[in-house]
Amino acid sequence: MKLFGNITKHNAKEARANLVLLAISLICAVAGWFIVSIKRYPSAHKELYNIPVELDISGTEAAANGINVLSPKSAKVNISFDCSRIDFSKINNDTVRAYVDFKTVDTVGSREMTIQIESKNGMTLSNIVKSPATITVNMDKFETKTFPLKAKTPNINSAEGMVISEDEITCTPAEINITAPSAQLSRIAECYAVSEKKDTLSSTTNINSEKLLLLDEDGNPLDQEYIKSDSSVISINIPVLSQKTVKLGVNLGVLPENFDPDCLNFTITPETITIAAKDSESNLPDPFEIPAFLNTLDIGYSSDTDINKLLTDNGIKNVSNTEKVNITLNSEGLSSKEIYINCEDIPIANKPSDNNDYTILTHQVKVKIVGPEDIINELTAQDLTASVNLLGVDTSKDQFEPRIKVSCKTHNNVWAVGDVTVKVQKKPKDYKTSQSSTVTTNAY
Repeated sequence: MKLFGNITKHNAKEARANLVLLAISLICAVAGWFIVSIKRYPSAHKELYNIPVELDISGTEAAANGINVLSPKSAKVNISFDCSRIDFSKINNDTVRAYVDFKTVDTVGSREMTIQIESKNGMTLSNIVKSPATITVNMDKFETKTFPLKAKTPNINSAEGMVISEDEITCTPAEINITAPSAQLSRIAECYAVSEKKDTLSSTTNINSEKLLLLDEDGNPLDQEYIKSDSSVISINIPVLSQKTVKLGVNLGVLPENFDPDCLNFTITPETITIAAKDSESNLPDPFEIPAFLNTLDIGYSSDTDINKLLTDNGIKNVSNTEKVNITLNSEGLSSKEIYINCEDIPIANKPSDNNDYTILTHQVKVKIVGPEDIINELTAQDLTASVNLLGVDTSKDQFEPRIKVSCKTHNNVWAVGDVTVKVQKKPKDYKTSQSSTVTTNAY
């Protein structure tokens, strides 16, 4: 038994020794083959795929001039090359750099640029084949321009009895600075702050916009991929006004004391108009009266009034489709007559207190009178009165021509038309007469 055990141990040691010799032999064989291969075949061919291409323009003259790469945003290249068998396993996508050299670029535009390949750790690459070998690079200069801001609020409505004053909607800030490629910047015609918020407003409200909308001159939206603005928050002020549909009337201004305006019959087209104001509805005038001076109301009178200007002057907004209002005097049954009035008895009111005498030099004036035909036929100069009022009249010259005011003392439904003037002379009062009068008064 002891002998058998010794034999077994001996065989195990011999087996292990043989295995070690076999391993050493294999290693030597591989090393020998590798050494022979390197000497006989020193280089190997390799391929790499999807290497990112660097498009960095920073530090170049182009970048200093404000030029930037617009496209492509990214690019990749596949390469094949020869390298040392020693370096074969060390070369991969992380140790190889693909890039475009922008050092010679100094102008904007599109151009074909060669893709450059180099090793990051100094390993030699030869017989490089690239796919693609070039890429098209689009470059432009970024510039800044200021645009006025308008607003778009498509989902904002007004409550019943209210109206949004569309042309008074404002943005804060009122202007915006936009930085973009020059070619893109030149296409911007309008700039809108847009809010998609849904609401029904009963009073003036401020909301914030969520985005910008840029339109070209044809009203088409522009791509905003490379566009930046200097305002992150834009507030939109939406004025909400009270509105009311009111009747239209005629305002004849200051009338003679005994004249009855109800004798006049007008046709107003349209008869009503919808108006709005910041005040409550109760403060909107109803009817809204349109000026028409009595001395212009001749037979056949018809006049168009620009209602927008008239309303604006009164702090009221036109929210209807009406731009002009026509006033026509219904002349049926009316007649006219020209009457001469003597001026020696015409009184002068509101003379300036300037130590001057004011005298009417005109002896007689012709006045056109309009009224019912039966009354006009019988009317004479004795039925009329005339006066001159110097309040607000320029009396700086020695002679001037103020208008006279004519009224009828016997009828309340006739009136004078046209501008009738008289010549008035201004002369200093007699000093001696004034002095004598003053002495007598003091003595009394």
